[in-house]
Amino acid sequence: MLVQMRFDEYLGGLLPQQQAEIRRKLTILAGAESGDQRIAAGIWEEERLFGDVWKALCCALQCCPEAPPDIRAAVRDWGRTPGPPPYALLAEATRVCRECILAWCRVMERFARWMDEHDGVYGGVTAAEDALRRLVAEPSVDVQRRKLGNMPLARHPMWATLSRHDGAADPAEALPCDAPALGACLGLPKAWGRGAMLVFRYTLPNGVNACFPTVASAAGMARWNKSWRAAPLGEPHGWTCPRPGPAGAAVRPLPEVVHQRVSADSLVLPVLRVEPGKAVSSDER
Repeated sequence: MLVQMRFDEYLGGLLPQQQAEIRRKLTILAGAESGDQRIAAGIWEEERLFGDVWKALCCALQCCPEAPPDIRAAVRDWGRTPGPPPYALLAEATRVCRECILAWCRVMERFARWMDEHDGVYGGVTAAEDALRRLVAEPSVDVQRRKLGNMPLARHPMWATLSRHDGAADPAEALPCDAPALGACLGLPKAWGRGAMLVFRYTLPNGVNACFPTVASAAGMARWNKSWRAAPLGEPHGWTCPRPGPAGAAVRPLPEVVHQRVSADSLVLPVLRVEPGKAVSSDER
């Protein structure tokens, strides 16, 4: 049976020389860049991972050189460990029901890059972005699903928000209508909120669980997720860690889960485009 434990609990069962080496490397990581410091602190704060996951981290840290880039790479590779599922999702499932509608937010330009890379039919990011604008103009989610096909919405595990964990409420109703404010509430890098953002609303297919975000989830991102924070025990889901938003914006934590990537055929409501200063829904021509 899998048992959740803190990292220091697992570490205490290792040999003294192993403990010393692992602590030394985490101290090196904590003294590097700000993102490294947050991940290093998160390892000690995490309460929702299991012994086997901590074992994999300790093996990675023991095998890597002591230079900060090597330690950073070892931790990131640990967060991306493949398998069904990756370590990023080897955490307790949330109390989010199967009918819950999730919202995954992505910068429009970045999603256009992913479309162009995945499908290879657009001939460039600009053409893919034009196709996205036409897609958002479609009032029917059925048409949007058909145009996107079974394309995965993301490259890595997805961080999503929601409105209610025990029902099928539209998560967009609780989201800011301004791209910079939305990015701030989600804890996304500030530069990501300068352009339009897309909001994909979907339910999870069978076999895909909404899990608590963990330090492994944050470490496995293409770029350190410095805005990650551990969800307090007893919560039905995680919470975002907002960054400061634009002047006058109501920035607040939002519910948060992480799950394996899903395809566009999971969409249940039309894709929304959120611009700086306003939201444009798919039924607004």
